[in-house]
Amino acid sequence: QPSSAVHGNNHQQHPCKVVETALINVFQCKEDDSGNDEALRNFLNSASDLKSVDIRSLPENERIAFFLNLYHVMVMHTFLVLGAPDSALKAISYFGMIAYQVSDEIFSLTELEHCIIRGGMSRPSKFLARLLFIPNSSYPPQIALTRSDYRINFALNCGSITSPEGVPIYRADTLDMQLDENARYFLQATTKIKKSSSGIVSSSLSIALPKVCQWYADDFGKGKSADCIRSIEKYLSSENREMLQSVSSVGKHTVPFKSHQLNVKFLSYSFVCRSLSLMSE
Repeated sequence: QPSSAVHGNNHQQHPCKVVETALINVFQCKEDDSGNDEALRNFLNSASDLKSVDIRSLPENERIAFFLNLYHVMVMHTFLVLGAPDSALKAISYFGMIAYQVSDEIFSLTELEHCIIRGGMSRPSKFLARLLFIPNSSYPPQIALTRSDYRINFALNCGSITSPEGVPIYRADTLDMQLDENARYFLQATTKIKKSSSGIVSSSLSIALPKVCQWYADDFGKGKSADCIRSIEKYLSSENREMLQSVSSVGKHTVPFKSHQLNVKFLSYSFVCRSLSLMSE
């Protein structure tokens, strides 16, 4: 059900509650195709309330939950206004154009992702940064996150058709569990592993990883493919974990992956988007 929190009384509400209300309401707009604009009014009021929340005093866990939810609010708001982008040019343009005011800060979706949420994480390659027109905006440590957590790569969902469409409502008290659950959901839907058909090495595997694992490789250990696989292995399906273990075990001991055992590729990424879906709790 849409939230009916009193518009303008958000100074009495916790910032995380305000953004959760906005997230619930924007998905209610997606579901309400009756022509009644009450759902839209509820959402716009709750989004407007974000202007005056105070996030500077929030501990980092609460800011992570707040900004992940805000990111998905802004993605869905963009799609409501402009429609889901059907090309890279439109996606890059939309995400750089749509901006929100939160507290005293104004930022676009691109700035929110790369300068705030990913504030303590690796930067994309120079090629990708130029392609996405990523600005060098700077935000104070009371705003920008400082934590480096590779699971955030799987939590940020812009609606690409190459990603799963579901997003949860993130909450600080269950954040670690939710990031684990979402990494499992994302990686099991996207990662492909099969026995190599090259015939050169009988125990080699062909592995296709989501593109974010290449774009932000330095978030996964030392940035090597084997580091990434080690990081995400626990989130894969039991079948895929067994295949990985088959090439990294000697007796009862686990050994590092060898380059000849793994043929790592990265799945293509599509900037064609579709609406997200809110996961049931």
